Parts: sequence; C-alpha cells; structure tokens
Amino acid sequence: MRDRAFAVFLLLVLLQGVHELEHVIQVIQRSFLGIPNGNGMLGSLVDIEPLHLAYNTVAYVPALAAFTLIARRTRPGLAPRIARAART
Repeated sequence: MRDRAFAVFLLLVLLQGVHELEHVIQVIQRSFLGIPNGNGMLGSLVDIEPLHLAYNTVAYVPALAAFTLIARRTRPGLAPRIARAART
C-alpha cells in the first residue's frame, strides 16, 4: 500500500509541476513577449476557471491522501503532532 501511495503522490507532484510550468509560460507570454492573452502551453482550451478548480481538486485531494498514508506508515507520531500544532 505504501509503494502505491508513493507512486500516486509522485505522479500528482509531477502533474502539479506541469501546472506550475503552465503558469510560468503564461507570465513569460504576457510580460516579456507582449502577448496580451497569453494562454500558456495548451492555449485557450484550458483557460477557464471551473477547469482550473477541477484540476486543483483532482490533484490536491489524492496528493493529500497519499501523503497522509505515507506519513502514517513512515512516521506514526507525525499526524498527531501536526494536528496539535495546527490547533495552537
């Protein structure tokens, strides 16, 4: 189970890296290349907010679950310490 969670986590981190690259390309297009509606690598096909929200949800929720599974197996006392720190 831990190896599977780790693989899912790595895949989602990779996808999030591509997502960040998309934003970097948008900044370069708009700020340095003078393209007023620079839409990144995939163009206007994916430049809509509901899709952005759905992508983030699909990426973050499983990543958080995989991270939690990995943390519980490798460091059993970590989750309670994080919960206590969040309450203070």
